[in-house]
Amino acid sequence: MAVERRGVGVGAFALLMLWVSLIWPALGKLACEESGYCSLGKTKQFVGDISQPGNLRKLLESTAYKQEIILIQMSGSKVYIEMMLQLRADFKELGMSHVVVLSSKEDICRAFLSFDADMSCVWDGSLLHDASFAPYERTIHGRLRFMARTGRMGYNVMSFDSDFHIYRDPYPYLKGYPMQNKTLDDCPDCPWWPDEDQAAASKITEAFAFVPRWFVSSAWLLNTGYLTPLDGGEARQVAVHAHAVPGTFGSQHMKIGVRRPYNRYHFELSRELHSHPNGPTYLKSTGPYLVGLEAPKRLLMLHPDVDLSWVANPEEYRIITLGLMQLAMLSSRAVVFPDLPCNTSMVFDHGNESR
Repeated sequence: MAVERRGVGVGAFALLMLWVSLIWPALGKLACEESGYCSLGKTKQFVGDISQPGNLRKLLESTAYKQEIILIQMSGSKVYIEMMLQLRADFKELGMSHVVVLSSKEDICRAFLSFDADMSCVWDGSLLHDASFAPYERTIHGRLRFMARTGRMGYNVMSFDSDFHIYRDPYPYLKGYPMQNKTLDDCPDCPWWPDEDQAAASKITEAFAFVPRWFVSSAWLLNTGYLTPLDGGEARQVAVHAHAVPGTFGSQHMKIGVRRPYNRYHFELSRELHSHPNGPTYLKSTGPYLVGLEAPKRLLMLHPDVDLSWVANPEEYRIITLGLMQLAMLSSRAVVFPDLPCNTSMVFDHGNESR
């Protein structure tokens, strides 16, 4: 019996080693390896004002990878801090660190750096008359300036708002047919800024194109055939854009919660942010949706027997949740928002079935 048990043990060990040799490399493989854009640990940080001569080139030489850079556009509101860090965490999971945050002011960059000391963050101190741009227009203008200057220096820019979620490596799609020769910025052949690369600028020949829905989709395109996140816990697209939450007050505060039904919320990151010395200053005031705070002791929730599968649209769901919030305020309780079942009407059309 002893010999028999020893033989089984050796056989099991051999099978285990075979499994490890075959499966373990796949488990440890980064998503970026297919495209070859694994930049994590291969880039350097840059922080500074890109309106100053030479600073944009310094940024690109430090942070870009294989002539590619990923831009996250930020506004001046602290409500965006966690959204930006959540998005950066998405890229880290893919194995990418050639990411830069573009802010409107230096002090906003410094606030972000207090939470993530290693990220590249820049601001554009170009003198623009306040009467020329509304605040949002100024933000968009800064992004377009960055993309135009960077493109004319021979680099590609992939630009995102902070309320994006990234699910898979975008480069196999961007570098393949039919998207490899498309861009969102077609610059005229003339010198715009003194630090641009004239030789690289003269080679810009890309054409403008809209991003297809199979590549990027709105988080609110439910029941349209483009996006059905509740059937498998993950969107099929490369990226999802939260946009604004329909029918909600202060929708920017709600965007972070959109990550949860799409299985892209980095809970540990949120806990670390709220335990950070600056957490109460920059995060607690942005709303009760963030995790990491002390758990409330008095809760309000729907009874488990309440059937939400026939919620027809986001407006009906909004009415239900607003009613819960009103009751919670009157009773000094915290709301536990209900999850929609996978067979919810607005996710999967029930056709002509009667209620």
